[in-house]
Amino acid sequence: MTDRKKIAKTNDDKIEPSQLLDTLDTLEPSQLGLIDEASLTRQFGYRGRRTLRIWFSKGRGPKAIKIGTKLFFRISSVQEWLSSIERAPVAQPPRKRKRSTASASRAA
Repeated sequence: MTDRKKIAKTNDDKIEPSQLLDTLDTLEPSQLGLIDEASLTRQFGYRGRRTLRIWFSKGRGPKAIKIGTKLFFRISSVQEWLSSIERAPVAQPPRKRKRSTASASRAA
């Protein structure tokens, strides 16, 4: 196990803000159950983060946490969002092929 800073608790079981910030600085987003926008766009196969930014600005896509200029997504929120947009395939009736004009003129 890597050496992580421990959060010192007071008698009231409260955490001092400075201690919390120090601890959060040592953690990776994945340790908090988060995924950053660059990783999520790679998972979806997008080259840039613009799509996620547009979705976020329009209230679409998975719920996000904005810290400064960065977006982070809870892995559980991404899973919930994917489940919400999941749908069963719709059976399409077979298309009728149009006869080409050349074959139509030969028939006449």
